Amino acid sequence: MLASSGDDGLIHLWDVGTGELFNTLSEPGLEATGSVVAIAFSPDNHILASGSNDKTIRLWNLHDYRLVHTLAAHTGTVTSIVMNRKTPTLYSASTDGTIHLWDWQTGTLQTKLDKGQGLILSITISGDGQLLASSGADGNIQVWHQT
Repeated sequence: MLASSGDDGLIHLWDVGTGELFNTLSEPGLEATGSVVAIAFSPDNHILASGSNDKTIRLWNLHDYRLVHTLAAHTGTVTSIVMNRKTPTLYSASTDGTIHLWDWQTGTLQTKLDKGQGLILSITISGDGQLLASSGADGNIQVWHQT
C-alpha cells in the first residue's frame, strides 16, 4: 500500500502491485480546511497518521478506513510526522516551532519539545528509536536522545 496526499485535503491509498487507487480517506469538511502535508504509517501498517495545515494530526484505521483520533495541540501547520518502531509514540513537528510526542494508540499528548528552533521543516527518528532529529528553517539540526 502507498499513500499520497495534497492540497485537496484527501489521502489516496494505492495498490502498489497494480498501481490502482483503491480508497480515499476524508473527514467531512477536511477538504475545506486545506492541505494534508505529512503522512506516516504505524510500524504494523494498521494506522495511518496525517498532518495538515489545519494544525491537527488525524489517525486512520487502515482495516476499516475510519478516523480513530484527531490530535490537536499545535498552533501552526503540521510539517512532519514520524512513528517510532519500538514504542507507540508518534512525533509531530510544526511551523509553531514545537515537536509533540503522542501515544498513537490512545491519542494522548505525552510531552512537548520546544528548543526555540523556529519553524521545523522535518523530523526523523533513528532505527533503534533512541535519537530524534529535527531540521529547521534556520538551517540547524537538533538531536534529542529518547529514553
